[in-house]
Amino acid sequence: MIKLFVIIKDGYYWRPNSQGYTASRFHAGFYTEEEAKEVCDHPNSSCKYKPVSDLFEVAEIDEIASTLERIKEQMQLQTNEVTDD
Repeated sequence: MIKLFVIIKDGYYWRPNSQGYTASRFHAGFYTEEEAKEVCDHPNSSCKYKPVSDLFEVAEIDEIASTLERIKEQMQLQTNEVTDD
């Protein structure tokens, strides 16, 4: 498994595909260590990078996963109701 990183500049996370910045860790882009080093490891850079695993607690991820599963179930129920009519 590849270890992923977020890139942080002035307290903001780079979005996926380097498409701007976000204050939300949930909307941050994930980059390989090589990509993060390429952006941050030079003298004029004011950014830093850290592992994605440092952003979240396992219990928090479990709660998010559970919530997403409930949302998925509700969406499937609604889809079934529409097709049953």
